[in-house]
Amino acid sequence: MKVRSIILFAAVLFCVATQAQTPTANATNVISTLRMGPFKINSCKADIEKIMTTKLVAIDKDDYYDTVKVVYNNSNYTLVFSNEYNEDPKAPLKMRLVFIISTNTSLKTKSGIGLGSTKAQILSAYDKFDINIYNDYQYKEKKNPKDKIQLVTLQDFDAGTQIMFTTENRVVTQIMVGIYEGE
Repeated sequence: MKVRSIILFAAVLFCVATQAQTPTANATNVISTLRMGPFKINSCKADIEKIMTTKLVAIDKDDYYDTVKVVYNNSNYTLVFSNEYNEDPKAPLKMRLVFIISTNTSLKTKSGIGLGSTKAQILSAYDKFDINIYNDYQYKEKKNPKDKIQLVTLQDFDAGTQIMFTTENRVVTQIMVGIYEGE
């Protein structure tokens, strides 16, 4: 009886531990309004460097943003950092992650939306969310309907973030997660 109790306890403990690890194992392929894969919006640049185990070098730098291209688990990401506002001019500025962009086909939202999904699938999956659809500026200028590019944006007003699906001819070709500062 005692041996059975120990075996049963060990089996339950194993099942609980396996369940607890499953989301973490899949977290590298999940998109939400707060994160894309291992990268979380508003993370410090130093935290991202710990994930990458290397120093990040900006490929594009201006007064407001530093843009970095990285490869993580064989997936390409573009990370955009912004200086954190600080009232103390003597305090060092911290760079915060404000946008994550990817064309990685393994990334999906919890609703299963990812690269290759259609605009109709986005609208069906998120019909109860705040959604905006914009025609791309290039499309408006060229007036070429065969290359119709639209941006489908879901806002998370509570978190102050958004997911933007870039669709070309109604198929998702790029996904961006970033801060949302209003219109």
